[in-house]
Amino acid sequence: QGPGSLIAQPHETVSSQRWDEEQRSQAEPEVMTFLPGDATPLAKEHTKGAAVESLAVGAVEAAPTQRCEMEGSASSTTGPEDGSDGQMGFQEGKFAEEEVETQKPNFTGTWDLARTEGDMDKFMADQGHGWLLRSAAKVIKYGIGRVVVECQQDGDDLEFTRAPCDPSKPKSHLCIIVGQGTVRWLGEGGCSSCTYSWEGYALRLNIVAESNGVGMTFLMYYRATGEMVEEMISCKGSVAKNIFSRRA
Repeated sequence: QGPGSLIAQPHETVSSQRWDEEQRSQAEPEVMTFLPGDATPLAKEHTKGAAVESLAVGAVEAAPTQRCEMEGSASSTTGPEDGSDGQMGFQEGKFAEEEVETQKPNFTGTWDLARTEGDMDKFMADQGHGWLLRSAAKVIKYGIGRVVVECQQDGDDLEFTRAPCDPSKPKSHLCIIVGQGTVRWLGEGGCSSCTYSWEGYALRLNIVAESNGVGMTFLMYYRATGEMVEEMISCKGSVAKNIFSRRA
C-alpha cells in the first residue's frame, strides 16, 4: 500500500469513534439533580417538568410540618394550663376582695367637741335660723368645749346621748336601728324626723325639721387621726363640720 493509504486509516478510525460518542450522548438523556432552594435555571426542557413535580411533592410533604408548627405557636399563646389558671385565680381573688362588705364603724365612746370647720353661720342661715340665734351660737363658739356625745353601739343598734350647746337645755336621747323606719328626735332646734342608713364608712342621717319642713344631711364618720366627724350639709349645699375627740 502507498503512503496515502497509511494516513487515511487513522483518520477514519478517529472519525468513527467521535461519531459513536455523539450518537451515544444523544441517545442517553441528561440527568440533572435539583436541590431544594436551588434557583439555577434548568438547561434542558425535558427536565423542567420533573423539577416542577419534585417541587410540588416537596411542598406537600412540608405542609404538615408547617401546620404543626403553626398549631404549636397558637397553643403557646394561651400559656400553660397552670399559668392561665393562676391568672384567673388572681382576677377572681381581686374581685372577691372588692365585693367584701365594708366594715361598719363603731362610735362607742364619749366624744368632746374639739373644733368646728366650715361656715357655721351660713349653714344655720340656710336652715332658717335667725340672726339672734346665730349670733348667740357664735358667741359660745358653736358649743366647743360644751357639747358632749355619748354613744353605745351594737352593730346596727345605736344609742346617743347629747349634751347641748345651751347648758340651760336638757340632754337629748336618740335610739335607732339603722335601716328600720323613721325616728322622731327632739334636739336643740325642736322636733325632727330622721331616717338612717350606712353609706360606706359613714352613718347617714336624713333629717327634716317638723317646724318648717327644711331638710339636711348628717354624716358621721372617722378620720384617719381617730377623730369623729359630724358633717352637716344644708338644704342649699353649705357644709359645716363638728370635730370630736375621744375622751380618755
